Amino acid sequence: MRKNLQFLLAILLMFMGFQSYGKGEKKYVLYEHFTNTGCGPCAAQNPIFKQFYDANTDRAHHIAFHPWWPSSADPMYQFNVDDNTK
Repeated sequence: MRKNLQFLLAILLMFMGFQSYGKGEKKYVLYEHFTNTGCGPCAAQNPIFKQFYDANTDRAHHIAFHPWWPSSADPMYQFNVDDNTK
């Protein structure tokens, strides 16, 4: 009986700790956006994504990655090759 009581107390304390963690801090959605100038489907979706993101800038953050594929001639990839290949 004592072990059950200790187990329930531990669960209760954990639950209370999870409930108080992060209160008052604003939380944001993080969008990781992979795009490339040589990507046709990306070009079709980028304006839709931008419109959606611009409407939600108070609730979201955005990181864009410009990988080498499908075109290593992407000027945004060429501008910062080190960060785009990590």
